[in-house]
Amino acid sequence: MRHKHHIVPKHAGGTNDPSNLIEVTIEQHAELHLSRYLSFGEKEDWWAFMGLSGQMSKEDIFAETCKSWLGKKRSEETKLKMRKPHGPKHTPESRAKISAARKGKTLSPEHKEKISKSLEGNQRSLGKTLSLDHKEKLSKAMEGNQNALKK
Repeated sequence: MRHKHHIVPKHAGGTNDPSNLIEVTIEQHAELHLSRYLSFGEKEDWWAFMGLSGQMSKEDIFAETCKSWLGKKRSEETKLKMRKPHGPKHTPESRAKISAARKGKTLSPEHKEKISKSLEGNQRSLGKTLSLDHKEKLSKAMEGNQNALKK
């Protein structure tokens, strides 16, 4: 079995351009990443070596990369970019169109069951008991809301 190895790894700014790829065996691929790790000390090469040599599972490598990513120091500019919501914002006109399209639609029992199953084990609502007064207030607040779940 042959692997495609990035001469300059993607984590170091390499691309998928054919001039940056070579075909190697799995053993050669592991050795190349070990050599890069010993030369440059980049943990991504260590994880690649450990995975390719069978000393670390994909799940363990993923867990390590997540830990590394979470602990990474970031500039204030990067932090600001990460805080911004992703995707386009709807204009008031498009929100009105979406609302109009949803009016009068009810969820099927199957859809309600799927939602119920997806919320099983939801940590946000565990241990919270609503008083009758609070339930009545919620019920009044939801009157006329077409999107509210009805039992």
